[in-house]
Amino acid sequence: MTWIESHTTLKDHWKLAILCDLLAVSRPAAIGHLHLLWWWTITYADDGDLSRFPVTALARAAEWDGDPQAFVDALVEAGFLDRDGDTLRVHDWEEYCGRLVAERERRRRWRQRRRLATTGDVTETSPTTPAAR
Repeated sequence: MTWIESHTTLKDHWKLAILCDLLAVSRPAAIGHLHLLWWWTITYADDGDLSRFPVTALARAAEWDGDPQAFVDALVEAGFLDRDGDTLRVHDWEEYCGRLVAERERRRRWRQRRRLATTGDVTETSPTTPAAR
């Protein structure tokens, strides 16, 4: 089970107020859309880079029923997403999810080493696993 940090301060954060105004939604609705997007991000773009996805995919991930471009633009304007040219990233993703991503990778490598030690099968190694060094 994957999880992300969720801070109680989000409820009263000034960025959330801006997002609510831009999207004309309540705070609970905005928090829900953000969390849905963040949960999707940890699964499909765990580095926080959303650049390769169309705005329709991001809106669908957040279960936003309105205009997908307006949704993404509002997230950028409110400061939840950072846009730099063609790059679109979740703001401060590394700060909030970097430890989680590193821990998930550490656990994946541990499970792989354990499986290899148990089966003796070295055919599934990759250059990033200790057995392949």
